[in-house]
Amino acid sequence: MTLGAGTQKRNRSDGQSPKAAGQRKRPRVNNQGNLVGGGLMEVPMIVLPSDYPHTVMTDSQVALVRDAILGEIIKTPAGDAPPQFIQSREVGGLLKVTCASQATRNWLVAAASRVVPWEGASLKAIEAGDLPSFKKVIVWIPNGSGDHATIFQRLEMQNPPLKTKGWKPMGTGKKDSKGETLALSIDDQSYQVLEKRGMRAYLNFSLVSFKLIGGTAKSEPHPGLLPGTSDKADEGPASQPAAQ
Repeated sequence: MTLGAGTQKRNRSDGQSPKAAGQRKRPRVNNQGNLVGGGLMEVPMIVLPSDYPHTVMTDSQVALVRDAILGEIIKTPAGDAPPQFIQSREVGGLLKVTCASQATRNWLVAAASRVVPWEGASLKAIEAGDLPSFKKVIVWIPNGSGDHATIFQRLEMQNPPLKTKGWKPMGTGKKDSKGETLALSIDDQSYQVLEKRGMRAYLNFSLVSFKLIGGTAKSEPHPGLLPGTSDKADEGPASQPAAQ
């Protein structure tokens, strides 16, 4: 392209990448935590049981949490800035909520700690980046051990203090007449329990062995937050209270 008269091409300093040269300034945020100049802030938060990953929510419980949070919104005193959200989605037994400001993020932390959507519920809201990390393991499961839910339940019951509520199947591998290899994403606390047991656990009438995928204890985000994971997005509040 030919530059017109009086037009000069802006040069970047040596060693500066094109991306760095055109980098935008950091957005300005006002005292309410909103972007100045009409921009949009996104603060991803997770509403979860206080004792997660030992406890996760059912779909109906996630819906009740949505209802409870919406109930808190209408209690906002007149004249106060209301909480504002961009989207919500169910992620592996948790509720991911994207807040539109830092003020809304702070409001959600307070609201989640005080709502009781069902008897005995205890919740909290944390930033998505603060979720406990997970590790990928494989385990050989003998035939006749049951479905995944049964396997996890029996592993937990036969191997205290192991907790399997937050485990997520990632796929199956080698399968033969005696059993199959199951890939799992498990929380760090579970991994530590297994590690103390030599990576072995009792299941039904067997002693099964776990092995890290890749051979190193690398932690990853919650499996529901991994790229390509299908979540239930933008669901509205429950129209009817879910039976507990």
